[in-house]
Amino acid sequence: MITTPRLKVRHLEATDYESYCQLQNDARVKQFTGGPTSVSAAHYQKFISAPAISLLAVCTKDDERFIGTCGFRDVDGRIEPEIFLSPEAQGQGLGGELFDAMISHCAKIFPKEKVGASVSP
Repeated sequence: MITTPRLKVRHLEATDYESYCQLQNDARVKQFTGGPTSVSAAHYQKFISAPAISLLAVCTKDDERFIGTCGFRDVDGRIEPEIFLSPEAQGQGLGGELFDAMISHCAKIFPKEKVGASVSP
């Protein structure tokens, strides 16, 4: 999967549910994108039962603490990396570090696709 000097990206697990919900419910994280602010435990279990690269857990490498999500989505024929980090993880350069690793990963898993991205403040 994706790793950086300080981060490890992996599939979401059942034990991530509470942290995932906190991230989804944080208005500071979702202010520019909208989307659902809550996910039922049953829906989450169904979602993680078929792991995909559209939504992955971002964890610190040293203690494997869940700090956000990332993924790749197909938007109008191009692949867009998407990153959501908890406010506590923001402002440390982690987003840029992860973004660079995701772009490199795109070249490996989507070698013929166009890649596009936008950044919200």
